[in-house]
Amino acid sequence: MTTIDEVARLAGVSPATVSKVLNNRPYVSAEKRALIERVIAETGFVPSQRARGLSKRRSFIFGLLIPYTSDQLFADPHLLECIRGIEDEANRHDYNMLLSTAREPAEAASASMRLL
Repeated sequence: MTTIDEVARLAGVSPATVSKVLNNRPYVSAEKRALIERVIAETGFVPSQRARGLSKRRSFIFGLLIPYTSDQLFADPHLLECIRGIEDEANRHDYNMLLSTAREPAEAASASMRLL
């Protein structure tokens, strides 16, 4: 797995410059930007979501707690479609969804507290 440091080394730039390109920030010449983008494409580099989360102080994970038993959950096609839509939209914004279900209101509150 290629790291941002390896991309920087191969492109002959600093990791900060690679980061600027990845985040579409200014102050990188068109030539350097093209070179970095080429190295990224050639190496198949994919930014680490964990590293991104550390630098931005965000986990990019959110929880969805549904107070349904698994039998109820899988019996309701509309609910499953809603969950799928929520997850698709989250993924479009580079978030991951953690899904939790509960059988009773007290269990839902307990699961919610553990999740948070």
